[in-house]
Amino acid sequence: MNTTLYLDMPMIGITGSFGKTTTKEITAALLSVKYDIFKSKRNYNTVRSTRRHVKKITDEHEAVVMEMTMGNKETGKNQCTLIQPNIGVITSVGHAHFENFTSIHETVLSKSEMMKYMNPEGTLYLNDDDEYSQLIDTRYFTGTIIKCGITESADYRATDIKFNQGGMEFHVELNGVSEYMFLPIMGEHNVVNTLVGIAIADKLGLTPEEIRYGLSTVKVQRGRLTLDQLEGNRSLLDDSGNANPAAMIAGLKVLNTYLDSPKKIALLGDMAELGSYTREGHEKVGKALSDFNLDKVYLYGESSKYILEKAKATGFDEDRLFHYTDMNALIEEIITNFEEDTALMLKASKSTNFRKVVKRLLAEYERV
Repeated sequence: MNTTLYLDMPMIGITGSFGKTTTKEITAALLSVKYDIFKSKRNYNTVRSTRRHVKKITDEHEAVVMEMTMGNKETGKNQCTLIQPNIGVITSVGHAHFENFTSIHETVLSKSEMMKYMNPEGTLYLNDDDEYSQLIDTRYFTGTIIKCGITESADYRATDIKFNQGGMEFHVELNGVSEYMFLPIMGEHNVVNTLVGIAIADKLGLTPEEIRYGLSTVKVQRGRLTLDQLEGNRSLLDDSGNANPAAMIAGLKVLNTYLDSPKKIALLGDMAELGSYTREGHEKVGKALSDFNLDKVYLYGESSKYILEKAKATGFDEDRLFHYTDMNALIEEIITNFEEDTALMLKASKSTNFRKVVKRLLAEYERV
């Protein structure tokens, strides 16, 4: 029988359908400015991983930042039975790992296990912009709830959001003062992830200057909207670490809005673990393609055919759509079309193995 570890220090548990790892990395970078922290490694977030992490926490640590998957019923209970968060974060509720659920309401209940099993007098941070997070029933939570987002109702709200030099500029009000912040990673959705980290850091006593410094140290894992500038004014935006419909559309928005290249190409692959939502999820991306000004869209894998069919049906120029099931043929086609002055974004589930494409591109063109 497991004995629950209750810590007399900030124990931050982060869950959600997507954004967990990035939020964890940002929060850890901020708190590291002031505290000696323990941070869970990479995206190791299962109950088994948490059990290993707990054994590594020592008396020297002053705060813990831990990513916790809650992708099955009672996984959250099992996570919080090993170590109970006194600060909980639910980054989002969506269709990632939907193969384990039959409805979005089941997903909501699963992510809500963070709220149910964390310290009931603790603080829970929610994404005020996220559609399905609004379904979380917080009526019986007796602790403090803090909402982060771009919407006016958010407790920590980002304004004046702009892309600049490979990252995001924005302002957030801290102690009644509008403070300038710069995040060295791209995407409006990552600004919301950052707000969670800023809110936690603010509540734990970091100054705006310390928060700004912490943000300057943020580094994300390869494949999470990492940008490489390559010879010939080529931009490679690698978002191939994982995928779900909302994240794929967010990545397309980054390519379309923030990369200043005359030619823009997207390479999209299958999104795994969507279960009964597989067709609808891929079709959602296909429908969204018409919102973006892309020169070519390459699709790879069986499920990506749903993207192809929906894109055609909703008016995206089929002459700019190309579907492949052979990886080697796809790579050669991408190499041929990744011309000078081109921005290329890759997005798919890790199992699609777009790492092979990225590796070839980085071998073909030198970084500048």
